[in-house]
Amino acid sequence: MSTTATAPITHTAGVPEVDMIWVATMPAGWRIIDVRRTDELAHSEGHIASMHHVPLHELEQAAANWSPTESLILVCRSGARSGKGAMLLKSLGFPNVVSMAGGMRGWAAANRPRICKTA
Repeated sequence: MSTTATAPITHTAGVPEVDMIWVATMPAGWRIIDVRRTDELAHSEGHIASMHHVPLHELEQAAANWSPTESLILVCRSGARSGKGAMLLKSLGFPNVVSMAGGMRGWAAANRPRICKTA
């Protein structure tokens, strides 16, 4: 386990991850990016209130406008796409990027606060 900008990071298949408990209590200075498709935000898992929505297929283009020194947490439904996004951002020179292990499925199963909208 390593610590980047106060995040307790583990690595799964090379993907830097943090657990949802840390995300729920994360310190200031981190930004949550939800990389799911727009239609997925209305699913029963909902989304984290403070998130910024940038679908995975738009991530590289959006990142061109971000400071590479930002600390970013990527979230998706299960953790797979956010892991891909984290690795993409790492390759683009973002050293402080992690994926939330378990994704929104895990967040919802743990009954963490979220916004649920109906389609």
